[in-house]
Amino acid sequence: MSGTLRRTLSGLLYLAWATLTVACAEDKRLQQTVTFQEPAQSLKSVCQKLSRSTGVVLFPVPPLDKEIVLVDAASLPLKALMDALAHALDAEWSAQPNGAYRLSRPPKRALERRQKDDAAIADAFRRAVEQDFKRLEQQAWTREALQQSLQEAAVLLRTMVAGEQIGFAERRRLVLQGRALNPTSRLVMRLLLQMNPKQLTSIPVGEARVFSNRQGRFLTPLGFDVSALLQQYAQEQNLLSTVWHNPQVGIAQAEQDYRQKHLYGESPLTLSWGDLPNTKPLSTASLSVYLLVGRVAGDAFSVDAIVVDTATGSVYTYGEYFPLPTEASQPLPKGAWRQQPMHWSEESRLLAQAASSFSATFYTLEGDQPPYVLTQAHQRVVDPALVEPHSTITTDLLRSYARAISKPLVALTMDRTLTEYAIDPNLKGMIISGRDKLEQHIRFLQAYEWNEVSSVLVAKPVYASYAWGDRFDRAGVSRVSARVLQRGYATLNDRLEWAQAEAPYTDDCGARWAALRGATQFMYTAPHAVERMLNRLPARERETLLKGDPIRLDKASPLLREEVIRLVYRVHGARVSKAVPLVHNEEMNREVRITRLPHAAFPDGIPLDSTVRLYIREIAAYVPQRSGHLVAQTEPLWELLEGLSDAEKRARAEATVALFGLERIYTLEVRLPDEETIIQVGGSGIREFRPLHEKPVRWRELPADVRQQLEASVRGETPATDSP
Repeated sequence: MSGTLRRTLSGLLYLAWATLTVACAEDKRLQQTVTFQEPAQSLKSVCQKLSRSTGVVLFPVPPLDKEIVLVDAASLPLKALMDALAHALDAEWSAQPNGAYRLSRPPKRALERRQKDDAAIADAFRRAVEQDFKRLEQQAWTREALQQSLQEAAVLLRTMVAGEQIGFAERRRLVLQGRALNPTSRLVMRLLLQMNPKQLTSIPVGEARVFSNRQGRFLTPLGFDVSALLQQYAQEQNLLSTVWHNPQVGIAQAEQDYRQKHLYGESPLTLSWGDLPNTKPLSTASLSVYLLVGRVAGDAFSVDAIVVDTATGSVYTYGEYFPLPTEASQPLPKGAWRQQPMHWSEESRLLAQAASSFSATFYTLEGDQPPYVLTQAHQRVVDPALVEPHSTITTDLLRSYARAISKPLVALTMDRTLTEYAIDPNLKGMIISGRDKLEQHIRFLQAYEWNEVSSVLVAKPVYASYAWGDRFDRAGVSRVSARVLQRGYATLNDRLEWAQAEAPYTDDCGARWAALRGATQFMYTAPHAVERMLNRLPARERETLLKGDPIRLDKASPLLREEVIRLVYRVHGARVSKAVPLVHNEEMNREVRITRLPHAAFPDGIPLDSTVRLYIREIAAYVPQRSGHLVAQTEPLWELLEGLSDAEKRARAEATVALFGLERIYTLEVRLPDEETIIQVGGSGIREFRPLHEKPVRWRELPADVRQQLEASVRGETPATDSP
């Protein structure tokens, strides 16, 4: 296409757009007033209802149509309402030739909003690092100050070794001392403060990157010379080592005594330190730094540092989590509205009652647990396919604030707040008692940006672009949790389907909603990266893996190879078993291994003659029955059978009515050509329960051969495929 023709077509398209825009502004139909005062629902539903009531066809294009919005307006011009909806969604209306109006989010508009959010996130991240570093620097790095701190820590450790209890405050002081006394923590903060924030905000949510002073295809350069920082790190580590090994201080002996008593587990002081200070001085030339930064959410990062001293064979570590403030920068105004009482809907009360009953049942630590029984009304309100979750508490809170200041409201909601319903006892208590005021919910309201557009109050989440489309599948969560509730346990197909229903990065929001129905099987689940990979694979490869059979990467489909590379290098949590050494130090007779970081052992990628498979093992488990119903939560059988010589435990075990069987666990692993080096990915694995009988029974009612099989499994876990 010639440049002239291209410019002509562009001009015609612009003219058409301008004509439609003018038509929108002059359309008298948009001057009519509308009243829409309904709980939060999908944008598609809102537009359909407005279209029917006004005669003006309004339609959002995917994926906007699935966003959940709240509209609470009386006698408001339709044009003002449309403007407010567009602002809440960072979208634009365009008039269509047939008189309809289309709502979309142009790529340029979406990019501008993401860039604005990333700039705010980068600024908040830097402030968080500065605050942490300021606290660390309160520990003076002199011989006298280090000696005093370590002597105080040694006293507490010796108290613990002697078997005496120390209070929570003392234990916390040890942990905080350990952070301040760990030179690696100080190095991490200095590195983060020098890094370009765009290196962090460019990490996709749910993925991770490794920044290093070493080179490799899967290692990202730090972007600046780290020599001065490593020199300072070596000096701090060497000074700490001198004080640490001073017998008059006594910390080295106290730490050793603690670890021997606790089976070589690290003390609260040295939590996440890696190796303890070495007597041999560090040299800057021998230090390799690996900074693993994971994007846990749009506004949360995890940072794990590993410093390898190839001269001594020591590996020093530190980990930190940075949840950024999610409050809007503009505080809510003061005023009489803060003292107005909250008005909760009946649905919110039912939801709070169900959540309270759930907590009483499943978080009781001692004694008999009350039955988790819901009335039909409760069952309906905790089913996300029947009642939109945001139509209850979210609607009540946002609408109450807008009405308290006498403003019409349009709000874009976010699923992240739904997780609080199941875990915040204060919120549940206030809803049930009905004695709370609006000011008691400032924290919830401050998670939104509040603006006024065309006389309408508009609320949207802080970092709004990271809330777009982050929704769990209401119908999918309802469907899978209903099956699990009816059956009492989860199958492999349930797990795979659940991975598609649950939102990828919303704190297991769908899992908490399923738990409110009683399907606790899905509470606190690991990321579903492996399940989603299996769902995407061709059927032949998926079935091969599910049988436990290996697939060579050079024989695998391009999709499987890409997914394996992504899981090993881009998703936080891959571990190396029997890793090839990075270096072998002859003098120390020690190989430096980094089991948590494949990037260090294999910086340029995995050999294509490696194999990928699902390692399968089985453990004995049971699903208990309470009040005539299975609770849809598997428990390891050894916890029930342990200590059967004790009469009380034996009686409780024999009185337990349950389904007994085997829980099969699938763990994705990559085995390198040496057949010894294995990289495991995907967390603790995919779990499915397989009962060995049809109906719940007591332990003594099981057939003898079934009991023998389960007891053998408890005594020694038997893999379903050959052990690595």
